[in-house]
Amino acid sequence: MVNAQRFRARKVDLKRPLPVFRAADLEDLEDDDNRHVDAIETGVEKDEEAEHHLQAAISATHAAATGEAPSKQVYIPTPDASKVIDAYDELYLKNFSCPMSLIRSSETVEECCAPLYCMDDEDAEWLAAFNARRAKAGQPAMSEDQFELGMDQLETLTRDMVFLRPEDFPSAEYLASHAADRDRPFARATIDHVFEHWKQRRIVSSYKPV
Repeated sequence: MVNAQRFRARKVDLKRPLPVFRAADLEDLEDDDNRHVDAIETGVEKDEEAEHHLQAAISATHAAATGEAPSKQVYIPTPDASKVIDAYDELYLKNFSCPMSLIRSSETVEECCAPLYCMDDEDAEWLAAFNARRAKAGQPAMSEDQFELGMDQLETLTRDMVFLRPEDFPSAEYLASHAADRDRPFARATIDHVFEHWKQRRIVSSYKPV
């Protein structure tokens, strides 16, 4: 009597599609014992399946599916969430009341907190020379935040404009009267100073955004 387990070929159902596999898709064609064991879905990324705790749990599940008792109970460790947090009452106040509706905003954090324009080395050189002239005249210096705000508003206001020659640039007065960014104050004093610098940078970059 042969103790090896044999498999009966199933009848082909004409109404059910049959999967087609290549030889490279099958793990082992010679091992008949693996035919009755389905592949176990781990539910994690393929790159993370090599983690040793996960492999131990998969091996234990495979042993249970084949009728072999695992040597010991295997589990995937998780962080301990039973500890008491220090200063919990200070961080989570008890008088919090849930609002009737959630806060909705379509702006990003950068748009809410700071301008999107980031000055480069060329801007830094221009700003240093500009502040040096203002210092000689006894006038206050322009900060980097003010400079970036002015450049950002110029880029925002001219986003839909097409420039092909220097004469196509609108004046600072025109941009001030047609300011599209009304949620922030239009930095007219700053823009009057940085307008020529911004215009020159657009000309050098073939009229593309800075």
